Amino acid sequence: MRLHQSKFRAHQLKVDFGYGPTVSSKKRYGNMLKTEDGNRGLNFLDPKIFKAVKKRIAKRGGAVETFRLLNNMLSSQPLCFNFFNMFGLMDDDTELATDLWRKHFRDK
Repeated sequence: MRLHQSKFRAHQLKVDFGYGPTVSSKKRYGNMLKTEDGNRGLNFLDPKIFKAVKKRIAKRGGAVETFRLLNNMLSSQPLCFNFFNMFGLMDDDTELATDLWRKHFRDK
């Protein structure tokens, strides 16, 4: 999977690789974004998802590891935001949220 993420980072995002897997690591990995690229939200599929991520980071605490969330393309933390992007996108769009919930979770 690291190879796939490395190719995506290089060919789609067109950015160089960073250090990881922790903020103090000295080893470069293809699945790691440089800090400045992670801080630009490149680990997320949509700017609205990144907005939700920043709101979550601002809350502090819990299981969120900011460096891992923003920079590690193989981490489960960004996967949760990206995979469930409908939740991130619904954060400021109650009409979208209502439509989605009614469509998929209506009473039977």
